[in-house]
Order: sequence, then C-alpha cells, then structure tokens
Amino acid sequence: MTKRIVHNTDLERFEIYVKDDVGAYADYMDIGDTRNFDHTVTKQRFEGHGLATELIGFALAQTRSEGRKIVTSCSFVRGYIDTHPEYNDLVA
Repeated sequence: MTKRIVHNTDLERFEIYVKDDVGAYADYMDIGDTRNFDHTVTKQRFEGHGLATELIGFALAQTRSEGRKIVTSCSFVRGYIDTHPEYNDLVA
C-alpha cells in the first residue's frame, strides 16, 4: 500500500493518502502556540489498516517540531497519547 502524509495548512489538517485517495485526516485549529486536534476521520474503506495511528504519530511529531503544545478535543488523539506517553509533554 503506497502512502504519503501531507500537512495541509490551508485546510488545517493532516492527511494520509493511499495512492491518490485521502484515507484518513486529522483536523486541528491553531490558537497561538497551541494546536487543538478536534477530529480524526478514517474513510470506511480504509478502516482497520492503521492509517489514523500512523497519521497521528506524524502529526504529533510535526507539532512538536513546530514548538507547539496540543489540546486533545479528539478522543482518538487523546487515546493515542494515552498509549504513547512520549507525547505527554505536548499536552497543554
């Protein structure tokens, strides 16, 4: 499965593509130095392939490299951080 992850700043979201299709995306809103992840979606035909997990790992690493903190309004992002405590320092 050919995948690529894109930070789509115009739409304020991270997207993971499978070939030419967006398989999953994570919406956010930047407020000052804080990024609020508020929604993660995996398209039905791509569910069960770990796309959202891969996407959120990338999104959190990118957010860290930008020097931002995060708010986890999205339950998927909150759950990801619960199982990946190396990202606890990002939580505002």
